[in-house]
This record gives sequence, C-alpha cells and structure tokens, in this order.
Amino acid sequence: MLSINFIDNPTMFYFVVATALMVIVIYLGDRELDTETSLVSCSVSLLILIHSLIFILLYLFYNAVYRYLPLDYKISTSFIVVLLAFLDNYFAIFYPFFLLSLIRRTRIANRSRLLLHGMAYRLYFLAFYFCAIIIGVSIVVTSVMVIFNSPHIRETIQYIDNAIILVGLTGLILATPDLNLFMHAVIEKTFFQNSFISKLITFFMIGSVLVIIFKREFHASIIYLIAVIFVFYVHVISQNKFISIDFLTGLNNRNELMVYVNRLFERKYALNSSFKIIFFDVDNFKKINDTYGHIIGDKALISIAVALKRCMRHRRCFICRYAGDEFVTVFESIGNSDVSKIFDEFSGYLQEECRFMNYPFKLSVSYGCNSYNPSMLTAQEFIDEADNLMYQQKKKRKQEEQSLVFES
Repeated sequence: MLSINFIDNPTMFYFVVATALMVIVIYLGDRELDTETSLVSCSVSLLILIHSLIFILLYLFYNAVYRYLPLDYKISTSFIVVLLAFLDNYFAIFYPFFLLSLIRRTRIANRSRLLLHGMAYRLYFLAFYFCAIIIGVSIVVTSVMVIFNSPHIRETIQYIDNAIILVGLTGLILATPDLNLFMHAVIEKTFFQNSFISKLITFFMIGSVLVIIFKREFHASIIYLIAVIFVFYVHVISQNKFISIDFLTGLNNRNELMVYVNRLFERKYALNSSFKIIFFDVDNFKKINDTYGHIIGDKALISIAVALKRCMRHRRCFICRYAGDEFVTVFESIGNSDVSKIFDEFSGYLQEECRFMNYPFKLSVSYGCNSYNPSMLTAQEFIDEADNLMYQQKKKRKQEEQSLVFES
C-alpha cells in the first residue's frame, strides 16, 4: 500500500511530528483572531492534526509489531496496520473537498468567479460522498479479509489503492482552479501580492498535480504537504492582516500603507504621474469629540470608512486610516480629472451615512492629492507631500469661511 512506502522512513515520521507541533501552535494562535483567514487556517489545522495522528499511530504500531512481536502476533494484528494505512491514504482525498467547502463559507474569494458553483458544486460533492462511502466499505471488507487471511487480499488492496488515487487525483484536479483563485484572493492587498508569488502559487498547484499523476506513490504525502504549506501561508497572511488592520474602522493602517507604497517605489521605473495618493482629513473633528464625546467621534470615523469603501468598491486602489481623523487612498493609475469626481462621490456617500446615522452635526472632509514625479526619492516623501497639500487646502478653506463671515 502507498503508506507502507514511507513507514520505514524515520525522517517522514519526524517531519510529521514536527509539523503537528507547529500546526498546534498555529491553531492556538489563530483561533483568537476571529477573522475569515484565521477561520480557514484553524479548520485546516485540525484536519492536518487528525491526519498526522493517524500517520504517527501507523508508524509506531507498524514498527512495534514488525520489529518486536513474534510472527503469530504479527499475523493477528496485521489488519490494524492495513486499516491505519488505508485511513492515511483515504484521508488524503478529503483535503480538496474540505478546502472547497471552506472557500464557500468565506467571502474571501468572489464566488461568481469560482469554477465549481451552483449545480457543478453540488454534483462535485455528491460524487465525492458516493466514492467516499464505496471506498470506506471496501476498506472495512479488506480489513476483514486480512483477519481471515484471504488469498485475494493483495489484489483487493491494490484495487482500493488505485481507487483512492483516482478519486483523490480527480478531486484535486477539479479543485485546483478554485484553490488557486482562493490563494490569490487571500494575498490580495498584502505584502505578498506580487507577480512572482502569484506565479509560484500557480506553478506549485499545477506541479503537485503533475507529480501525483506520474508518481502515484507520492499521492498522500504530496497532498499532506500541500495542506501544510497552505496552512502556514494562510497563517502568515492572517497574522500580517491582523497587525496591519485598523481595529476601529477595519481599514488598513499606517504601517500597511508604508509597506504598500514602499513596494511600489521598488519598481519606480513603472511609475508615472497617474500614480496618485489622496489624503482625507475630517473638518473640525476635535470639536465633534469635545462636544459629543469620543464614542460619537469613533462612530463618525467608522461612517467615513464605510463611505470610503462604498466609493472605492469598484476602483482598484488601496485604502487606509492614516492617523486619527486622516484617511488615505492610493491609486496606481488614475487621471487628474477623476480625482475631483471621486471626492464629490465620496462626499455624497458620506452625507448618506450621516443621514442614516442621524448625527446632530455635519461631517465634511478636506483632501489633498499628490501625483508621483521622478524627483521623489522615497515613499515617505511622496506621502508627506500629499499630507502637506491636504493641510494647505484645509487652511485655505478656513480662510475663505472667515472671509465670508467678515463680509456678512
């Protein structure tokens, strides 16, 4: 059987034990985060732990039986080894189906872009359940045949091994496009989003399928390795998002803005004047806090974040809360005429939020937009200049308001 190919190798055993210990640490850390990515990593971690436990029991039992027990005991207990080995292989076919069900439960990937949705998704799982039941019954029957020392046991084991590989490989091939899409959605707008890593993910997913096709004895180990890499990758992304998200508004924070802009500045040759950053600052926010309290002030900041998300939901941009009542959007490519249009649209959404929340005050913002030019050497210089432009506009507006009051 396939599992027996690795059961004499202590290196595999040590790897599985070390992996199980690290996955436990991941699970204990991620279960406190309460995010969609942490939900995925925790769920897959539990699956890996169960699979690891099956392999560890198989390794220990196999080595205990075949190295230290007399022949009579070896024959009488061999059905346990067969059962554990089958379970180890059988578990490997479960990963693609489990991961697809997780994808459906989260909103990380756009469901409309998934290959398996609607009727195709239901047929996929009906086929899996049917095959799982058939293989499960076959494993039980095989274990009984081992107990009674049936002469056809070797052929039966080979048939079941082939069936497990066929079901697992088919499930993995059909799931690969959606898993690939999910992984790209997970890394979107993070430090890990670049063309090299995106191509690496695609290459790894396709390469794993090809290895299984040509070297079928690696089926269980490769599926296990894919799941482990998947958990570690999602865990890192989850931790990255946790430390880079503003706790109040749910937007990216200042640290993530610096990471994002610095990464763009690493390829300055591709930047031009269409690369813009816009600073938004709430007018008279201190007065709102002093008059109505910080709880209302926090609600006002959340309303601004909601309005920004609504305004930018169909635009490719980076949004963050910079500090206090300052918000930032970064556009890798946008025309000058679109900036004022975006601000007017954002102001409209903001007024809708104010009416919905029934605030006893009017929320308004000032903005400053800065376009990239080759003389800017650092990302910080690019950001600081936009910040200064915003404060200049704010100062100009106050002077205009004071002038209107004086004239009246």
